[in-house]
Amino acid sequence: MLFSDVKALACIFIRFKQVGIAAEGNNSVSLLNRVGFVLGIIACFGMSLVANFQELNVASVHMIGAMLCFGVGSVYTILHTWITFKLRNRGSITCLRLFLSVSCSFLFIITMVYTTKALNMHAGLNPLIWHDTDDGFVLHQVATSSEWLLAISFLVYFWTFIPDFRWMTVAVEVQHSYLRIPG
Repeated sequence: MLFSDVKALACIFIRFKQVGIAAEGNNSVSLLNRVGFVLGIIACFGMSLVANFQELNVASVHMIGAMLCFGVGSVYTILHTWITFKLRNRGSITCLRLFLSVSCSFLFIITMVYTTKALNMHAGLNPLIWHDTDDGFVLHQVATSSEWLLAISFLVYFWTFIPDFRWMTVAVEVQHSYLRIPG
């Protein structure tokens, strides 16, 4: 899953640089862009926790990662939708980003509320094992479905950056001050 974390982080960085160029001279958008970049890094860190600490092995770290990824990630999508609007891009992409960011927020709330309710109702020995006869099973199914829809919504939200990135060129320049590598 590390590869997905790196791709998400690269996407967040490129978006940060793109908005930085587009927002030159607009201090409020520049500030929102910097805040969004930090939120994006936190969300990617949460994604890494979710991927590397599986729910069956280290449930508490997995849940913290999910809250960082999905909770902070939802704020990231709202913030970048607002940035898109502030940059005077009011076309169909902005509408799609608005729909997706509201969906992410709504699905995150549903996931958290229904997960909490389901776990409070679960009477089994292991809260990670569910049977269709368990109390709260339907709530657990709703929470799980919402979490998957939330993940898909994030993926589609990042796909909305593709038209913006299409016209960009990204280059890496490496410089060093040594004539040769010491040693």
